Amino acid sequence: MNDELPLNEHPNPYFERKSYFSLNGDWGFLLNEEKDLPFSYNEKIVVPFSIESDLSKIKKHVSKKSILHYRKEFVVPKEYEGKRLILHFEKVDQIAFVYFNKKLIGSHFGGYLPFQFDLGKCEGKNEIELICKDDTDSPIFPRGKQSNKPKGIWYTPTSGVYGPIYIEAVPEKMI
Repeated sequence: MNDELPLNEHPNPYFERKSYFSLNGDWGFLLNEEKDLPFSYNEKIVVPFSIESDLSKIKKHVSKKSILHYRKEFVVPKEYEGKRLILHFEKVDQIAFVYFNKKLIGSHFGGYLPFQFDLGKCEGKNEIELICKDDTDSPIFPRGKQSNKPKGIWYTPTSGVYGPIYIEAVPEKMI
């Protein structure tokens, strides 16, 4: 595995295009109980690995009050400037609010479906921030066999980002 850009391959071979770039790798990270965007991020987390995993380089358990904050700065490659860009999240558990250059662009509820947002045309330096909440034991969301008190058939939760994040350049008109 490439430590600088883990899981760099396209996450879905059926939809692979040459016009995408991965945002996997180090992201700024903060774990607290505040719902607002933080001013600073005191840790680094390796995306696309959940906070509970060794590969995330964080390996912390979250409570139902925990809020996970992620931040990634990136520069749009020259070959993508002036093109319509779509931001893809393959897996985020459970509730996510996504900010692009400090503006809320959308939210997603549920931990098992991919989601995306149209960034439009952009260039230069940009920033993505993600605020996540995961109440594993909530009856509202499917959880599989995850539990905050793993034992027996129950296993450790997978919270926050646990799948690839990437940006894809697409035609102006698409289905």
